[in-house]
Amino acid sequence: YHTTRIAREEKNIENVVDVITDDNLEIDQKKPRRWKMKIWLQEQEQQFETPNLRGPNYIAGTHPFPMNPLFKPQPPVSDEVREEIYRLFTDHQLTPRDIADKYGISIKRTEAILKLKDEEKRLVKKGVVLQQDLRNNMEKMLGVRIFARSVEPLSTIIPKVKKPRFQLIEEGSKFTPEDAARILGREPLEQIQQRQLEYEHLNPFSLDDTKKKDTFRTIKKDNCETNKRFKFIFVDTEKKKTLIREQDGTLLQKVDVESDMAIANKNSRTGS
Repeated sequence: YHTTRIAREEKNIENVVDVITDDNLEIDQKKPRRWKMKIWLQEQEQQFETPNLRGPNYIAGTHPFPMNPLFKPQPPVSDEVREEIYRLFTDHQLTPRDIADKYGISIKRTEAILKLKDEEKRLVKKGVVLQQDLRNNMEKMLGVRIFARSVEPLSTIIPKVKKPRFQLIEEGSKFTPEDAARILGREPLEQIQQRQLEYEHLNPFSLDDTKKKDTFRTIKKDNCETNKRFKFIFVDTEKKKTLIREQDGTLLQKVDVESDMAIANKNSRTGS
């Protein structure tokens, strides 16, 4: 039934396109939506009858949403380039910043590619079969970049926008970005970028997330609280404690290693 209905609707559309003439276009102008629909069918129908297989086929051309022409997403990176990015990080020990600068993509995007590729390698080792055909078809449909060279900024700094200010400056006087930051009461961009570099140096990106895993201690185990489907997490907002109920009924409490070490050091100094 569904196939028959679609075929009937397509036939009706073809009939509508065939009967479009200059006379009935003037009549349909009283109904703007129907008139625009007929014009669109007559002018752009061929584009989607034989679509392009090497990239996206947007109705609006270069942007996916016709009513938002300012949104133009970057095409995804091909799997070949993602493999090369993963190899540069694991074998050549390049940092995400170096890789991002090499391919012209953002640092966050580079880190996301590395995490997904690392997870893919783990799944392959477990015997999971990857959907290669789906990936290839998605790359054709979205129009991936083979060399992944674009104009993405390495990092995005979003300032807190306030009301505009106006400053009178004498002609010929020197006015630097530091002066603008001082007048606006903001931190200069160079200091923000320097702080980001220091943070990346002190906290290097790593695929080994064992250091980031939270530590939990077992409080008790209740067989009456077993659940084969869900794991519940309870957060005490007053005491800032996190409790987790495992499927087998075990109740775990999150251990703050840094706080425990600070308390231990404080007690040792007090005792000495």
